[in-house]
Amino acid sequence: MVNKTRKEEFRIIENFFAGSIIVTIGENRKKQRFIDLKILIS
Repeated sequence: MVNKTRKEEFRIIENFFAGSIIVTIGENRKKQRFIDLKILIS
């Protein structure tokens, strides 16, 4: 099995922030959804 290192292409569906939390919803080429949460501490 060959493991090719290639950057995963994805598109960001939605990007919003509520208070100190940034939420990014995206989808890659395999139609897999992902949610990224970033919590900002000031």
